[in-house]
Amino acid sequence: MSFLFSSLRRGPKDSALSACAAPTRVAPDTPASAAGAPPADAPAYDAIVVGAGTAGSVLAHRLSQDAATRVLVLERGTYMSDAVARIPLLSAARAFQAFYTTNIHTAPQPAFEGRTSVVQVGRMVGGSSAINATVYSRGSHCEFDAWNLDGWRGADLDKYFTKSERLHVEPDHAAPVSSSRGTEGPWQIRITKPVLGFNEPFLTACDNIGIVRTPDPHAFEDGTGPVATGAWSVQAAQTPDGSRHHAGFAYLPENVLRERANLKLCVDAGVERVQLSEQDGKLQVEGVWIVQKGKVYYARTKRVIIASGAIFSPCILQRSGLGPAPLLKSLSIPVLADLPGVGGHLTDHFLVPLHFSGPLQDSAYQMIRGAGALPTLVRNALTYWRTGRGLFATACTMESMSYFPTEEVEIVPASTDGAPGRIRLRTHDVRKHVPDVELTVSGVWADGKMPEYHGLGARGVVCFLVLLVKPESAGEVSITSTREADLPTIDPAYLQAEADMRALRTGIRVGMAVAAQMRHQIGYDLGPACVPGWEPLKGGWDADCLPTLAPSGEEVKAKLTPDFDFVDPTKVPDATIDAFIRKHAFGAQHMSSTCRMGPASDPSAVLDPATLEVRGTSGLSVCDASIFPHVLSVHPSAAIVAAAEKYADELIKRSS
Repeated sequence: MSFLFSSLRRGPKDSALSACAAPTRVAPDTPASAAGAPPADAPAYDAIVVGAGTAGSVLAHRLSQDAATRVLVLERGTYMSDAVARIPLLSAARAFQAFYTTNIHTAPQPAFEGRTSVVQVGRMVGGSSAINATVYSRGSHCEFDAWNLDGWRGADLDKYFTKSERLHVEPDHAAPVSSSRGTEGPWQIRITKPVLGFNEPFLTACDNIGIVRTPDPHAFEDGTGPVATGAWSVQAAQTPDGSRHHAGFAYLPENVLRERANLKLCVDAGVERVQLSEQDGKLQVEGVWIVQKGKVYYARTKRVIIASGAIFSPCILQRSGLGPAPLLKSLSIPVLADLPGVGGHLTDHFLVPLHFSGPLQDSAYQMIRGAGALPTLVRNALTYWRTGRGLFATACTMESMSYFPTEEVEIVPASTDGAPGRIRLRTHDVRKHVPDVELTVSGVWADGKMPEYHGLGARGVVCFLVLLVKPESAGEVSITSTREADLPTIDPAYLQAEADMRALRTGIRVGMAVAAQMRHQIGYDLGPACVPGWEPLKGGWDADCLPTLAPSGEEVKAKLTPDFDFVDPTKVPDATIDAFIRKHAFGAQHMSSTCRMGPASDPSAVLDPATLEVRGTSGLSVCDASIFPHVLSVHPSAAIVAAAEKYADELIKRSS
């Protein structure tokens, strides 16, 4: 754990980042839109990468490997390499701090009874991979194949997943190392045994109801690709000593920034727009307008790669005159290309937390509640210091997860003679069924109402996160002005498709069935705290749920102990589950598809999948989660890195 002392400073010296010293300064306090003609003496670069996040870090590293290629990287946030940035549990908390993360409230969501959700975008080198749950998940071949795009099939991407990865398997985890896993890449991935006691019962319960347990979903030898559905321990973007290893640490470490004279990283530097000129019937890139602390700068290039994520990449295009014509005209932006798909088709996973009471020693609250909190905190800190394990090595205490397709969930209702209902998954091909629900377990209260504790008493919390990962609902991102500093309007349009509510409803029933398995079949000490039908203030089930177990509510209450038994989840009324969803659901920060690639025949497609260039332009491309035609069912970081590796490889081949 020497990094705790060696990297207490925030990042490289200012001289290594020299924000905007190189690009020509135009005028202070002047919007780029009013800055006039680009200065003729502005420095030129072979490529400018806009954003040093999950994708941008990869692109900057790969393109600058050739010392003759001059690369400028513009990051609207800062560079953090302090101790907290490397500790998974603590760095994840930075998602809620404005210095490290841009937090934007969505438009009020009708499906959430007018509530807003919060969109979080990492604001530092490494982007959202610096504040996320560190989950590494590739995605199955069947999901990429469904895009039906040449060069983007699952088999096409395998080598880039492998190229990026350096896998470490701890001795206590029985995961076979497959040739599909990378061992020499820059991005370190770790498989280790879970820490908290609910993980083994959770995985066993999932397996019991047909969500098949597997030691490594990404292991395959026959070209069939990773497992799509099943249950497994979380694989994390960590070094062997338990340090978070986000894309910035992997691809833009300090030694790379120091040693590559052809690579310039500018922090606290936002891009207001891309300068374009019409040549031979196309819009040719000329340069970018950069804003830092109210001052405007300009840099020249013939190649701009926007890698600012699903929220900010479409904003840059819109401010540059590329986007829906009605929006641009309303802001007096000249329409260079009417591209209705820019900012459209915003899709995000969203989740509903199911909270249960459980043993305090299996919850993160063991470090903050009760007389033993301080000794437990110290013990976990020392364990992490010495071994790189323990609670501090878990981001959000998420250590086990499962995926399943709700179309394969079999629900047999309780019979009138008192026989309980049954929920289980039918036998299906785990590599060919794209899941639409993720069920993950953690040891923290997840919906922002932690102070209420919902009757936990002296116990801890076990939280099931039910994520809808293949939503049909899609929203949009729209700029509100021509200024880079002004945040966009975000409307995810959550749950506007009825199919989304049906799938989420089924997912919640499966989650409750897994909890009941853990309690009744496995004997794990688990009880309801905040789940559909449970009344925490009364310490019992809602009357609407009780007749599902017996002819009268009184009989049921006599059979239930107040805290540790469950109603039959097959018979909790739909209306009860729907009301719970509307009250507790929120976005999962996996935004995607706002600059989609697709065939020329698709009017919503923004990018040519062969070049990732914006339709009608030359030298202007996008590479990040916004390019995916549809949101992936998995946590997206690994696929974003693979896409960036692929695109960098193709650019280098084209230029050689």
